[in-house]
Amino acid sequence: ARLLDHQWAGLADIQRWAGHGELFDTAMVFQNYPVSADTTSRQLDGLRVAGYDAVESTDFAVNLVAHTRDDALRLRLDHRADTCPGDLVRSLADRMLRVLEALFTDSDIPVARLDTLDPAERERVLVEWNGVRTELPGTPLHELITEQARRTPDTTAVVCEDTSLTYAELDARANRLARHLLEQGVGAEDFVAIALPKSLDAITSMLAVLKTGAAYLPI
Repeated sequence: ARLLDHQWAGLADIQRWAGHGELFDTAMVFQNYPVSADTTSRQLDGLRVAGYDAVESTDFAVNLVAHTRDDALRLRLDHRADTCPGDLVRSLADRMLRVLEALFTDSDIPVARLDTLDPAERERVLVEWNGVRTELPGTPLHELITEQARRTPDTTAVVCEDTSLTYAELDARANRLARHLLEQGVGAEDFVAIALPKSLDAITSMLAVLKTGAAYLPI
């Protein structure tokens, strides 16, 4: 009861004020209250519920509520109008409905094949947002770095905190590590795990692996 005067504060706001940033702003709730038309008509020690009504609100930007009524599972999307516009919520509901319909039609469909976009959204994502088609050269990244080292060897290539490498230094370090990896038998079609924090060594290692023809896997 002491919190009622402050219930306007959303959970995301409380998290931000506490210094944690915005961890999440959505929730899903399954309501399974044992209340039905049959239970309201019963008497308990002389007391009977004549009727009931409820008005709910949410502190989340979007809150998906699953509940049962008339022996059927029903879904409802609650939202805060000040943070999530109604048209966006309707779009989310339409996408959720498409997923449920797809699962009903084919329960074995892989997640990767679930389509949440309607034709208009697909046109916007694939056509409108892509603009004019741009042809790019198929030159690998490590070859681009090597070419840049030839053109501007003394130009800064990467910076991490108080240290930096020029293009010439970066390419030379990557070449030395690449030769070592080749001596260890690393080559095309191999995968090399890189367990390093964000650093100059991590960038050097990635380029070195690419120079051997292998692929790197950051861990």
